[in-house]
Amino acid sequence: MNNDRIVEWIVNRAKKGYAQDISLILTYGSYINGTAGPKSDVDCYFIPKTQRGYEFATTLILDGIGYDIFPVSWERVTKIANLKQVLLPCVGDVKVLYAASQEDLERFRGLQERMGKNLQDEAYSRQIAAEKVSEAAAMLAGNVWVAAGYIICTLADAVAIYNHTYYHRGMKKQYEDLLALPGIPSEIPEEYLAVIRSKTDEECIEHCSRMLRVVADYIGVEAELGEYKAQPTQVWNYQELGPLYEEISSTFNKIYANDDPVVVYHAAVSLQGELPEDLDIIGAYCYEDLASIKERAKLVEQCYVARILEAGGQINRYKTMEEVIRAYDC
Repeated sequence: MNNDRIVEWIVNRAKKGYAQDISLILTYGSYINGTAGPKSDVDCYFIPKTQRGYEFATTLILDGIGYDIFPVSWERVTKIANLKQVLLPCVGDVKVLYAASQEDLERFRGLQERMGKNLQDEAYSRQIAAEKVSEAAAMLAGNVWVAAGYIICTLADAVAIYNHTYYHRGMKKQYEDLLALPGIPSEIPEEYLAVIRSKTDEECIEHCSRMLRVVADYIGVEAELGEYKAQPTQVWNYQELGPLYEEISSTFNKIYANDDPVVVYHAAVSLQGELPEDLDIIGAYCYEDLASIKERAKLVEQCYVARILEAGGQINRYKTMEEVIRAYDC
């Protein structure tokens, strides 16, 4: 299976060329938590030890599946352990693929322990939950549907942390795991889903506002959704976007391969946040009928790739693992 071979190659490449430059390589997500599908990639990151270690970062597409081996500094891992950044599974639910030393491994284990203690600390977890509510209140900017996706995910994180936990199965199962949290007001998951099922910008904003108020009341803080803020149009240099496409191609696959409207919604939100405004995917989303957004995603992907190639950009596509090894290990 390609995913197993990719993991083996990542570790071997680190040992051969970056043994002095990388502290740890870790994998998380569907590859180890039982939620992988036929088009799933391997979620993998590494902690650099030296500046040269950052050069280990790699994006590529193998047999139609995108892989992103990305760096996370010790500083950022520490922030995650302190609940100051998202992606708690990147610390709490990982498999260590490579450790340069026992000292590096123990340092990481110490951060895992710290994260556990932070989650169980009543006052601290409430403080972080309150901070996330404030963050969500200020997120209404740019594309309304993208902002709404960020808002409900941030509020869901606030509820989980307030309950001394997080979403171990990631975004794929966030709604299911939110529903399963004991003792939370039923309006919280109801409004979460209502945002996803909205038909208009106005309806979407209204349900975001309602969810924010319910979560704020539940945690015991005050918050109101901020005024909408437009964002300036971004200028895109397509010649440099090959690596980004390699990174997000697996998110396109999430749309094609899933019939769960919540999973498709979050994938579309994630993609739209990385795409030019005129390549609109999220506008074709309909909770009751996913056919339109699947078709739109294919057209957008084709157009995005064409723009990159026409601008002289490069996309690293490989059919076999042997091609990958020859390209990177020569």
